[in-house]
Amino acid sequence: MQITHTHGITDTAYKMLMKGEGKPSGPWMCSDRCGMSYLHSATKAELESDDVEYYIIQQAIDSAVLQCPIFEDEIFHVLLLNIPSDYSGIEDDYSCENMENIADCIPEADLKNFIVGVKSYSLSKYFHPFVICSALQNRYFSECNYPDSVVQCANALKGLEWDFEMVNDNIKEI
Repeated sequence: MQITHTHGITDTAYKMLMKGEGKPSGPWMCSDRCGMSYLHSATKAELESDDVEYYIIQQAIDSAVLQCPIFEDEIFHVLLLNIPSDYSGIEDDYSCENMENIADCIPEADLKNFIVGVKSYSLSKYFHPFVICSALQNRYFSECNYPDSVVQCANALKGLEWDFEMVNDNIKEI
């Protein structure tokens, strides 16, 4: 099965997608409620072919993990997509600087049409403040969609020494 793109998504958002209920608010101000789904592109990854699929799956995992605290989800998914080269709805991602070189976007209504596989993962919600803390300095990050208690914990972690690998080491494929 050829994988051209990946998309990270929480369990709650995945269920909404499959029911045709639309895309919930996310972590980024630059793309919230825009009607588009943002994808990690194999062709734009510029890596050796053996490394590309692993890389774009990891990128999708990172995206999904950042969304999990919004719904207090511990389960998330990576959608494996095969988008035909003649599909006219695909665009470069211009949601913020330099994304057009690494990502694409498609109308969210079309996303489920291209799913050829789904990988599922878990991460305990106890890691959610660490995940949010890692994004607080990004100017496109929107705290408003997250539970206040998790954002408060994330802010308390700022300035402390900890390694994000601790989070990555606790992501489990299920």
